[in-house]
Amino acid sequence: MGELAARFLLLTARDFTAPLDKEGHPNLLKPVRLLDFLRTLFGNNDWCDKYENFEKVFRGAYVNFTHWISTRKFLPKTPSR
Repeated sequence: MGELAARFLLLTARDFTAPLDKEGHPNLLKPVRLLDFLRTLFGNNDWCDKYENFEKVFRGAYVNFTHWISTRKFLPKTPSR
């Protein structure tokens, strides 16, 4: 049950971090900045204040996940129904 809750929490934070497309819907296929994802997940920057170079080191890092399975091929640009 804890693993399911953790997956749900991470996926929800990732979805809320997704940039909006031209119609105003979240683009769930586009990678998001790691720092934006962590801010969405933890709510503020207090968690990184004790690490001097955290923001400098990870400012160019991106993450992308929509589920928890390994894929050998790239996801299609437009997901199938």
